[in-house]
Amino acid sequence: ESGHCTTQDARSAIIKEFAGVWPMLLAQVTESVQQLFRIKAEAMGNLRSNTDSSIVCAVSDPSKVDCPMVFVSKAFELMTGYDSDFCLGRNCRVLQPNCKVLNDMLNGQERERMRDFCQDPKIGNLTSFLLNEMMGGRRFWNLLYLTHVEVEGHPYVL
Repeated sequence: ESGHCTTQDARSAIIKEFAGVWPMLLAQVTESVQQLFRIKAEAMGNLRSNTDSSIVCAVSDPSKVDCPMVFVSKAFELMTGYDSDFCLGRNCRVLQPNCKVLNDMLNGQERERMRDFCQDPKIGNLTSFLLNEMMGGRRFWNLLYLTHVEVEGHPYVL
C-alpha cells in the first residue's frame, strides 16, 4: 500500500486481513511468550555467534540519534526480508506499515510507549504488540520484548 490511504481504507484492510484470525493470533502470542521464557544458554550462545536462525533479535543504540539498530540476528533477516546491511544504522520503524493512517490507528500508542522506553533506561523492560510489514509489504503481528542492557558502560536496547 502507498503511504496515503484513508481511515476507511485502513479499517477495511484491517477487517479483511484479520477477520476471524484473532483467536489463533492470541494463541500464537501466548505460545511465543511461553517460549520466550524457555530459552536456554545454548540458544543464547548461538545468538551471540549469530548462527541460530530461530531467535529473532535486534539491538539498538539509544545513545545515538534515532536509536539505530546496531545488530540484527539471522532470524530477523529471514523473518522480515531485510538484511543487516539495510537495517544497521536505521531505526526499527522500517518495519512499520507504509500506510500512515493504518500505522497511526493500530500502532500509535505503542510507538509512543516504545519511544519513551528507549529514552528512559530506568524503565526496565517493555512488552509491546505491533503490526509490522516485511520487506515485500506482507503484514505480520510482532510481539516485542524490549529491555535495557549495558555492555562495558554503553547502553543498548535489546
